[in-house]
Amino acid sequence: MDKKGKIIILILILCILISIGIGIKHSKDKSREVLSINLAHKDLGQIVSIIEYGEKSVIAAHYPIFGNSTIDDNTRLMIFEHIDKFDTLVGDISLEDKNYKAELNIDYEVYPKGKDIVSIKFLIEENLPYYAHPNITVETIVYNLKSEKELVLGDVMKGKYLERISKITREYFSINDTYAPYINSELFLKGTEPLKENYNNFLLTDDKIIFVFQKYEVFPGMLGVVSVEIPNEALDEFLKSSTNNPQSTEVFISDNRDYTIDLETTKVRNVDPSKPMVALTFDDGPYSKATIPILDTLKEHNSVATFFVLGNRVANHKDIIKRIVMEGSEIGNHSYNHKQLTTISSKEFKTQIDKTQNAVMEVIGSTPTIMRPTYGSYDDKLRSQATMPMILWSIDTEDWKSRDPQKIAKHVLDNVKDGDIVLMHDIFVTTAEAVEVIVPELINRGFQLVTISELYGIQGQVLEVGNIYRHNKNNP
Repeated sequence: MDKKGKIIILILILCILISIGIGIKHSKDKSREVLSINLAHKDLGQIVSIIEYGEKSVIAAHYPIFGNSTIDDNTRLMIFEHIDKFDTLVGDISLEDKNYKAELNIDYEVYPKGKDIVSIKFLIEENLPYYAHPNITVETIVYNLKSEKELVLGDVMKGKYLERISKITREYFSINDTYAPYINSELFLKGTEPLKENYNNFLLTDDKIIFVFQKYEVFPGMLGVVSVEIPNEALDEFLKSSTNNPQSTEVFISDNRDYTIDLETTKVRNVDPSKPMVALTFDDGPYSKATIPILDTLKEHNSVATFFVLGNRVANHKDIIKRIVMEGSEIGNHSYNHKQLTTISSKEFKTQIDKTQNAVMEVIGSTPTIMRPTYGSYDDKLRSQATMPMILWSIDTEDWKSRDPQKIAKHVLDNVKDGDIVLMHDIFVTTAEAVEVIVPELINRGFQLVTISELYGIQGQVLEVGNIYRHNKNNP
């Protein structure tokens, strides 16, 4: 086949791929990232979360580590650079409403290629009170885990690859009705030129390379962050052989033990409605170094608690999610990646809740029936959108601030009363240490440690969708 024939076949293949893939993608919210979700793996590596509660700002940053100090330190440095930059932006801003604080949210997806290469896509959102819309950027990092090296495009491609990528990219967008009106604009032509800086955000998979463009980089802002997916076949002559040899990716998958949920054998507890009750609750997990010791303490004392989990942490901790349910504790919904729910659209709020419901459902076969709004922030709009009762608290240990087991335990034990809901976070080892003191002492004082559903349900109370609950007032 001559060269012209090969080009015609290539274009036909691209047309088919685009008609199948892009049409579906752009029926979704165009202000969000449009990469195919089925390529990404949350259970590759181990998830690390940084969640901070400031007077004027809140931060939720999530990133993966792979047990490689060089690579993990590099990723961590990138995250803290974004946090430092955000702290500088916050500066001396004035805050009119505590439910609308400045916010930094960083989440990620991991894309494997063979057994040695992983690509990480970070979605970074900064939102300050004076912004009309959040500032959304995407940053990618590609690592060779074996060589401990961060890869740039020149490490995986050879020859005049930029010219080919540029040509395919322009063709990719030109035949789609959404983008076609803009392909002659100066912004598009400049942003797709065969220059390294235009294609430095890329992701490698076993069968394609994905190039991601920032908002305003190639199209007007209303089209958001966009990407082009190029099959390896279309770039075959430019790919270095060492990066085009797919192998098993099992090495990256988290070691989740195979717990089987059997509701018939799940432990049944007897709770006396005439005796005082307290509900211990934990946010932002699971995290093995904290959640497992907490569960160990609860099990030792035949007690339970409620864990308000983040959906993006579920896949990394399936064994813990299963254990929570098997031992009689309860799982609540705490959003997918800890965004400030009062500042996002109704559609995005639904996504935050639904993705977490689905993540839990995949592990235990059922979904949470209660939720806790992130940062404890809510307004009338949020209440009207809620599909579950919203659980707050009557005792805030501020364990995230003190990180002192003695102070945490003392605060609970000095203030606890019948019907209280206690707020803690199972992402701190110091909290797990405090729980070792709190649980036996509460039992010694005659309290029963119960789940949120037990705290209300045992006395026949029904939690209503959209209502706020801080304390069981029927237990004065």
